[in-house]
Amino acid sequence: MCPPDYKNIADKTRRIKQFYKDGFSVMSDVLQQMGFVAGINIPKRCRRHFDVSNTK
Repeated sequence: MCPPDYKNIADKTRRIKQFYKDGFSVMSDVLQQMGFVAGINIPKRCRRHFDVSNTK
């Protein structure tokens, strides 16, 4: 869940997009540091956020 004040981004769409982008970056970095190379699967129930972020 993206906090309403995340990085002080007022626009909801941009804020959610940045929140998920940052999260995937951190997860990928941690997995690589642990020696794992794995894809990240997004459950269907969560994909609505990406539908919103891909519209712009």
